[in-house]
Amino acid sequence: MRLANLRNFKFSDLNFYHYFFTAYIGLHVTFSILLGNITAFAPDEGLYAGIFSRLYQADFTSDVLGFSGAWEPWLRLFYLPAKLLTYLGISDLLSVRLLAIAYSTLATYLLIKMARKNGRDDRVFKGAIIAISIIPTVFLWSSIGLRESFLYLEISALLYFLSRVKDELDIRNLLGLALAIFSLSMTKNYIFI
Repeated sequence: MRLANLRNFKFSDLNFYHYFFTAYIGLHVTFSILLGNITAFAPDEGLYAGIFSRLYQADFTSDVLGFSGAWEPWLRLFYLPAKLLTYLGISDLLSVRLLAIAYSTLATYLLIKMARKNGRDDRVFKGAIIAISIIPTVFLWSSIGLRESFLYLEISALLYFLSRVKDELDIRNLLGLALAIFSLSMTKNYIFI
């Protein structure tokens, strides 16, 4: 049965977003792998990779302002998928980059889902998503291990759950909104304020 379905498969049956996300993820992962250990595009990336390499140690401390208190457990939770990748033999730097790509992809998905729900999913929106995604600065920070991918996800989640709370006030939407707000306040409190 599955083989028959595969024989009848046509690439024209896929919608715009299948192609978009395939290209989005493929280009970002390829770029991150090709960069190797180079952190010259963002010197802070080496700092964050160093923090990540020490983050799960019992005596973790950081000289970086803001990496203390309630932020440490939240940071450990946020970086957990990257830590799991290191157990598969992937380097710390590439794991952090892959996590940034995953969070940026999720943030873009939330924005697209919100646009589709609100009837804003037209050619202009699709063109804007493509244009914004290929701007060199946006492409770079969504491919490397900086906090910008966290911020992008947190702000997208905040907008997404605000739009859902407006339509349906339930515990799941309120919890999602609360987590997005808390996470944004933990990542960069001056943006939250």
